[in-house]
Amino acid sequence: MKNNRILFVIVAGFLAASGLFAQNMGPRKSDKPFLPMLGMDLTEKQMDQMQDLELKQEKELIKLQSQLPAIEADLKQMVIADKFNEAKVKELLAQKAKVLSEVELVQILHKREVRDLLTPEQKKEFDIRTLKQGMGPHRGGPQPFMPRHMDKKGPEGCKSCDKKQIRSFDSR
Repeated sequence: MKNNRILFVIVAGFLAASGLFAQNMGPRKSDKPFLPMLGMDLTEKQMDQMQDLELKQEKELIKLQSQLPAIEADLKQMVIADKFNEAKVKELLAQKAKVLSEVELVQILHKREVRDLLTPEQKKEFDIRTLKQGMGPHRGGPQPFMPRHMDKKGPEGCKSCDKKQIRSFDSR
C-alpha cells in the first residue's frame, strides 16, 4: 500500500509538470513560420507551402488538445472522490499520455514536412537551429526544482533576499 502511495505522488508530480507543458502548447498566434525558420532566406513558394503546413498542424493540435481538459477534470474528480479507483486513474493517465504523445508526434511530423521543402543549404541551417532550440517542456528555461525568485540570478544567488542559489524544492 505504501508503494502505491509513493507511485501516486510520483504520478501526481508528473501530472503537474505535464499540465504546465500542455498549457504552453496552444496554437501560435503568428502568420510567420515557426522559430527555426525566422531569418532564413525563403522563397515566396516556400512561405506559402509552410503556411499551409502550419494551418494543417494547428487544426490537428486543436483537435488533440481539446481532449485534455476533460481528462484533467476527470483526474481531479478521482483525487477528491470518496472512493479512490486506482484502475480508473491509470486509465485516465494512459489516455492523457496518448494525447500528449500524439501532440508531440504532430509537431515532429510538421517539422519534417517543413524541412522537406528546403534547399540543402537551408536544411543545414534548419538542422543547426533545431538542435540549438531543444525539445521538451522547459526549452532552456529555469529548472523545475529551482526557487522561482532565483531562476535568473546566477550562482551568486538572490540579491534581494541574500539567499545563495542552491538546488532545492523550497520556493521561498
